[in-house]
Amino acid sequence: MAEDEPAKRDQLDQTNSTWVLQGGKMVPVKFLGFDIGAEQMQSANPLLVMILVPVLTLLVYPRLGRLATPLRRMSAGMFLAASSFLVVAWLQRQIDAGHQLSILWQTLPYVILTTAEVLVSTTGLEFAFREAAPEMKSLIMSFFLLTVAFGNLLVAAVTKIFSIPGNESGSISAQRFVMYAGLTFAVAMALGVGLTLCAVAMVTVLARDFVARLTARHGASLQTLGRVLDGVAGVLIIVLAGHELWR
Repeated sequence: MAEDEPAKRDQLDQTNSTWVLQGGKMVPVKFLGFDIGAEQMQSANPLLVMILVPVLTLLVYPRLGRLATPLRRMSAGMFLAASSFLVVAWLQRQIDAGHQLSILWQTLPYVILTTAEVLVSTTGLEFAFREAAPEMKSLIMSFFLLTVAFGNLLVAAVTKIFSIPGNESGSISAQRFVMYAGLTFAVAMALGVGLTLCAVAMVTVLARDFVARLTARHGASLQTLGRVLDGVAGVLIIVLAGHELWR
């Protein structure tokens, strides 16, 4: 559950750093007399959170039913987070090509990433708090929030490794954004594989328990059925052998 939080936080924290640097190369706009530039675009995240939480909780999740289980929501959120950086990489390519883009173009990746944040973080916090034992709720929440720190450390480490001293433009290249997208896609795939293996293990355990209970309750009947099937198989083998001999 929380193992995908560092990668998601790695993505989300970029809105306070690399996305702002990218927005500085875009054209600011005026809205209702206010100048909207790269710094002001950061307000889109909390605004969208307040909009998307009730929309998803009251309208979308009930309609999806079992498809909107917490683990499926978090998996989908990770793929959305990665997709947002593909959009940002595309915007950066347009900027590098000399196109003058409005800062409002960043609204699209903000919508995608904030939706992912609601699917992952909000769902994860709710799931952790609901499933934890009463005496463990505070501890579980602490571990969940600890992953935020790991995400921030991951961002710092990646920036340190790939940065060029005195050149901040390397942090806002299309290649760097694609790298972040690839990182999140990898985590999402790992999470999906992990959930699939857990589901298979649960089904296996349930099937084993079912067979054990069935054998304990109807052992004699199952033995009789086995003998009947063995007899039927023997008759079929004899018939097929005779048929081959008389061909």
